[in-house]
Formats: sequence, structure tokens, C-alpha cells
Amino acid sequence: VSAESGVFSLDTRINQPDPRLAWLATQATSPLFTLDTKSGAINTTFTTLAPYDSSGQGGRARFSPDGQQLAKADGSRVVMWHLQNTKPPLLFSGPSGAINTLEFSPLGDQLLIGSADGTARWWDTATRAVAGQLSSATSVGSLAAWSADGARLLAGSGTLLKLFTFPGTNGLQTFTGLSTPITALALSADGSLALAATSDRLVYVWDVATGSLLWRLAGHTGIITAAAFRPGNTNAMTASLDGTIRVWDLAQGVEKLFLWQNAPVADAVLSPDGSLIATCDNGNPGRAYLWDSQQGGLLRVFKDTSSDFSQMRGVALSPDHT
Repeated sequence: VSAESGVFSLDTRINQPDPRLAWLATQATSPLFTLDTKSGAINTTFTTLAPYDSSGQGGRARFSPDGQQLAKADGSRVVMWHLQNTKPPLLFSGPSGAINTLEFSPLGDQLLIGSADGTARWWDTATRAVAGQLSSATSVGSLAAWSADGARLLAGSGTLLKLFTFPGTNGLQTFTGLSTPITALALSADGSLALAATSDRLVYVWDVATGSLLWRLAGHTGIITAAAFRPGNTNAMTASLDGTIRVWDLAQGVEKLFLWQNAPVADAVLSPDGSLIATCDNGNPGRAYLWDSQQGGLLRVFKDTSSDFSQMRGVALSPDHT
């Protein structure tokens, strides 16, 4: 989970190699460190490159698929730590706008950064070299998502949504029907369905092969902040600032499950098998939540006890659910 206040950024993740829940915090004059939430002991300390960015744009964080690297957005740049050592972090810079997308490729060898400047760039995580980009000339890139095999890239900005080959960036499909800006998007595991949520609180689902619009789903009353497909492509999850998480039946085009967080949902992710949903709110202090996405029960609530003024910005769940 990523949390933000005026003085520090707090990131939490269920670390996949280590089955403990780990908190990571960056203070303006302090290093990044991991804490065992059961004992409170410091596990690892990392050297930061610069003071905390209090512009309000930082905070999004993602772990590599193997759990060995942590990437964190800070304004228009990204820093990445190798969690098994205390070497200085690596710096990725280039975007001229706030970072809206931060994702590792399925193999963990590429880091995708989508920026409000309308570009999506991917870096080789070993060399830190820019391996490619979708330029602003394509008018897409602010939000982006990989396919499960890493062979395709869904990217959107404004009202434009396109599917590209990766890494060739050849356009495969353009999806139409949007009249307001995209706020979240997702690509199904097999690449057959594309989803976009827009600022008019609607969820759109397309058939990738034909480009035809399958569903226009209504129900949210606030901006939609996250979206994901369940395995099998029969259900999709969306979360919103209206405080709800909804699971949609894509065979019928109806709402299947309704979860009430009782606070705006800042971010939400599905577990790889689709059985769990992790969310966080933006309250003071912020909280993270773990849900049963099959039955809809709330399983656990995590609270940042280090500050009464921290706001959570993002959440991640390990592949093994631990």
C-alpha cells in the first residue's frame, strides 16, 4: 500500500518471497526501510536519492513479479530499489508529467511508465535504458496495461484507447465510443477483452478481435480509480471514489457483487487467481482492506499506526496471497 502525508510516503506490500506483511516508508531526510508489521523490527534500509516530493503526485509503487525489486513514482520520475541489498536506488527519468501508470512486465525485465504528458515508456530494468515508447504523436500513453504474456500493450489517454503489439508498437485495434476521459483500464489475461472506465462513471468493455463495444456498465457514482479482469474473462472488477468495489458479470452485463468500503477507494487490485481483492482508502489515517471476491466478505483491515495524517495511494498483493 502506498500512503502519503505532508512529510512521508508509506508503502505496504505482502512480500512474496517473505510471507510477512512489510511496510516501507520514505521520509524527507530518512532512508527507505522495511518493517515487520508483527514485531515492528526494521528488516532492510535503503538509501534515498532525494527528499520526499510533497507535490501530491508521488506515491504509486509496484513490486517486480519475483518480489525482488521495488519501483516508486515520485512526481515525474521513478526510483527503483533491489530489496536484497542496500545499494543506492536506480533513477528512471524522462516523463514531463505526473506518472499515472507504473507496472513491471510479466517477466520483470521491463518497467512501464505512463505519464500525464501522453507518453508510455518502458525501461530495461537491468540496463536502465529506455527500450521503447509510445510517443505523444499517438495521443496515448497516460494509462497503460500489459497483456499476461507481455506481447500486447493497451494504452489510453483522454478519450483514445488503442491496443499495440509489444515491443513492436504496431497498432492492432482502436476502440471507439468514449466521450469523456479514461480514468482506468484493463486488458484480459488472454487479450480478448479490453476495458476502460471513464470520468462519466461508466465502464466500457470491447471485443478486441472485432473492436465492437460489448457492454456499457453503469452503477458507480464517483470517479473509477481501478479496474481488472478475473481469470476466465467472465468477470471484471472496478473500484471508485464513491466507496464501492463492484464485480461485473460480463456474460450478462450486470453487477454481480457489490462491496462497500465506507470510504473512497484510492486503489484496488485483484489477486492473480481472482479470489481476493485488496483496496485502500484515502482517509486520515489511511487503511487497506482485504476482501473475499467470491462471497464478498471483508477479511482484514490494515491501518497505518505510525501517523494520524497519512493517506494511502496504492495497494499491491503478492501472487501467493500471503
